[in-house]
Amino acid sequence: LGDSYHVDENYEGAVDAYAAAIMLFRESEVALHIRALSHRSATFYKLKRYCEAFDDSQQALEFLSTRKPSGLRVGEGEICHQRAGLALFELERYEEAKDALQKA
Repeated sequence: LGDSYHVDENYEGAVDAYAAAIMLFRESEVALHIRALSHRSATFYKLKRYCEAFDDSQQALEFLSTRKPSGLRVGEGEICHQRAGLALFELERYEEAKDALQKA
């Protein structure tokens, strides 16, 4: 549902849908939880809410570093690093942005 909202540029609706998914899949489906965090990060970026975009990408990366869930897309970690880097760039945290983007 969040993806549909995002594609339709209903970003506030997407944020709400991803938030619901994050709460629903917190422990039961780690891969879906990570994906929802990653997608909500992209949505926050579209809304120019860069701190929240960065925070979600970081949370997803923390889950990826401590758990190795099955069912993730290939390159999910790289996508999260890219989203973190773009958010950091907008926050004018250029050195951190460079580091994150090099990991992507």
